[in-house]
Amino acid sequence: MIIDHFGFGVSDYERAKAFYAEALAPLGIALVMEFGPEQTEGKVWACGFGKGGKPELWIGSDGKTTTKAPNLRRRRCRRVDLEPARSTMQ
Repeated sequence: MIIDHFGFGVSDYERAKAFYAEALAPLGIALVMEFGPEQTEGKVWACGFGKGGKPELWIGSDGKTTTKAPNLRRRRCRRVDLEPARSTMQ
């Protein structure tokens, strides 16, 4: 389970964007979306980091934390049949 669709404001947008891009890269998380002031309600820069093209962590240039709907998302787990392994252990 991870926190999904969470965002916060930063005072230095370009610096924060570079920091998070570098800090999250080892986890396989990258910048996947970015919007300029003409595209956002608050007239701010905003970008989302995530995996597989789906942003999960957002930052915005307004300096305020404004996430409206954070939630938890459970990753799908594959069911594994343990019966073959049990039979070899007996």
